[in-house]
Amino acid sequence: MDDQRVRRLAENEAIARQVNEQVEKLGKRWNAPGEPLEILCECSLAECTQRLHVSLADYAAVREHDTRFLIVDGHMVDEIERRVGEAGDAIVVEKLGPGRDVAIETA
Repeated sequence: MDDQRVRRLAENEAIARQVNEQVEKLGKRWNAPGEPLEILCECSLAECTQRLHVSLADYAAVREHDTRFLIVDGHMVDEIERRVGEAGDAIVVEKLGPGRDVAIETA
């Protein structure tokens, strides 16, 4: 996969992450204690609108790493990321290669 395509896919993930950061802010304010956040899948598929449910604590733990994203199982692209864990009903992936740079730049 060429570097430009990898960067575009990583930018798609960064957009979903930015939306989810706003969801987190609202969740801290409005969610009942223990109520999970409903976030967008942060995969590289621009047309993906699937939702995930993760606790505020799990979401915050993933956000501590600029190169990690929460996605639906089955949406991982092996060439650009690797699975590093799970949170709620999401899998946690870490960006590799040029996409890693995009993730850091857009965090």
